[in-house]
Amino acid sequence: MKRFRLVFEALRDVKKLAKSKTLSEDEKKAAIQSIKAFREAITYPLLKLTMQPKAHFLISHMPEQIEKYASMNFFSEQSIESMHASINKDMFNVTSFNDFDKLLNFMIWHNQRVGFNDNIIRK
Repeated sequence: MKRFRLVFEALRDVKKLAKSKTLSEDEKKAAIQSIKAFREAITYPLLKLTMQPKAHFLISHMPEQIEKYASMNFFSEQSIESMHASINKDMFNVTSFNDFDKLLNFMIWHNQRVGFNDNIIRK
């Protein structure tokens, strides 16, 4: 039980520095150290936790983002949720396709929708 507690404590420490602001050098170091502690806690073998995409992004990519942009501001679910909503709208159109064709059509339609919306925004 203690190991699970360590996971949540480490994530709490990461969250404290996940603000919409530019981090100072000390805050950058603390954020990266907190992410390392979270990685160690969540990957402890006896917990047998599976790595979810958001945790993977945090552990594997966020330290580089912090170094580059001095912020965790770019760690957002907004783009994922937006794409998910678009895919849900298209779901009824692909029910008869096989899995590969479903994915292919989802990607094509999403790219077309984004291109269309980008053109509207630019005008």
